[in-house]
Amino acid sequence: MKTTALLYRPLLILAATLLLSACASTRYEQDYHPDTNFQNYQTYVWRSGEAQIPGVDMARLQRIAQEALEEQGLIMDPEAPDLLLSLHAFTRRTTGGSRGVGLSIGVPIGRSGTLGVGSSRALSPTERQEGVMVLDVTETRSNELIWRGTASAIPLEHFKLAQEERLKRTLDRLTQQFPPE
Repeated sequence: MKTTALLYRPLLILAATLLLSACASTRYEQDYHPDTNFQNYQTYVWRSGEAQIPGVDMARLQRIAQEALEEQGLIMDPEAPDLLLSLHAFTRRTTGGSRGVGLSIGVPIGRSGTLGVGSSRALSPTERQEGVMVLDVTETRSNELIWRGTASAIPLEHFKLAQEERLKRTLDRLTQQFPPE
């Protein structure tokens, strides 16, 4: 009995790892001006923001992002900001990867022969809506975009009021990319 449990344990760990990695689907990217010294920036103000996701309040997104930015040492200062921040949230339609179904049957014939028959069918790709958030950071003096962070493939459920903790984790991870190292 113990031996059987030891055999299945690695399979269970592998299955749990694959399941958890499938849930972590949000992708994070950043792009920045390479010659910028990001250590000089300490204050910011919100320049603009737009939420094109039904039921999503822009003030709520900015409040959550502001908490994450304060944890990193950036201070909101409307009087003398070093940076101008813009946050945009929208949806886009995406299609899944290829999907197909296949079936094959092999029948033994005689001592060394087999007869095989197989078929496959490609299924149409699935379409779904996903959330995208883009955070633009512009230098106040030059009015030049110096950094852009993007979180894409966000499940739309994360934008619901009851899922604010998930949305907070997404914005935390997005803002942790700034400043780039």
